[in-house]
Amino acid sequence: MLIQVLVKDQIDGGRAVVDALTAEGFPVAGAFWCRLPDRDYWKLIIASEFISQFGPLAGYRKVRAILERQRVPSVSASDISLFSPDDPEYRRLREHGIGLAGQIRVALGLGEPQSTSFEDAWVYI
Repeated sequence: MLIQVLVKDQIDGGRAVVDALTAEGFPVAGAFWCRLPDRDYWKLIIASEFISQFGPLAGYRKVRAILERQRVPSVSASDISLFSPDDPEYRRLREHGIGLAGQIRVALGLGEPQSTSFEDAWVYI
């Protein structure tokens, strides 16, 4: 199996997506690239209270509209998965991506990893 590598353009693009969303008032509680378990591709995982309030369909429409106004190279809407911060799948992906090193950082009171690379993730928030 060929494993896709997360490249600098995607890392920079992910940061640009987070910045574009927050600039337009779309709340972002968590954002990270994650190489999905048992898959060979990366997804930009975004958790937002918007999803909790209005549902995923409204969230994807809103994100797509923002990305149409603020073009972000190397990241498309199809690269993004939206979740409520309370969604168990979001928590599972975050745990998978951050792994033990990130959990230790949080447990020691060093805060959440920000713009940090782990084996299967690149964490922004």
